[in-house]
Amino acid sequence: MSVLLGVGMAFSSLTAGMDTTSMSSATMAAFGQGGGADVETEFVQYVEEDLVAIQQEEQVAIDTFNQLVSDPNVQAGTLVSTMESEVLPRYEKVVNGLKLIEPEAEELKNIHQTYVSASEKQFEALTKVYQAVNNQEEALLDESDALFMEAETMLLEYETKLQTLASEYGMEYTSPYVQ
Repeated sequence: MSVLLGVGMAFSSLTAGMDTTSMSSATMAAFGQGGGADVETEFVQYVEEDLVAIQQEEQVAIDTFNQLVSDPNVQAGTLVSTMESEVLPRYEKVVNGLKLIEPEAEELKNIHQTYVSASEKQFEALTKVYQAVNNQEEALLDESDALFMEAETMLLEYETKLQTLASEYGMEYTSPYVQ
């Protein structure tokens, strides 16, 4: 099972120590009015309301996964059954929930699509881990690692774009990912 210790390290390093409420309690202060008011309002709703439950579900799925793959004594059967019963259904719920969010502001819509794509990539990586262990196909672990790294890159891009958008509208946004 030691081969699984490296799986998901890219994402787990990204989310290590992340508070599940970090985004919902992100520091938000809107300054100024005018043409950006709709984007500002939508941004705050997006970060403070739309994403909260989804990100909590995501955190549970990722924490469960990280506990599994970091345990040197975990049995393949336990990993497969937990992935099948907990991790994959939870993460699929995350992806589906993100797809239901449809920001109106074009700037936010584009940023959100990056998050959706990153989550789809993350789900694909998790699925590959499950398949690798379930079917004893070690080559799939390399594929999953590459997918985790792509997802991490996309999540960092997403968070950077959120910070940039907040700055453009005179708001302060503290990302749980980008420091």
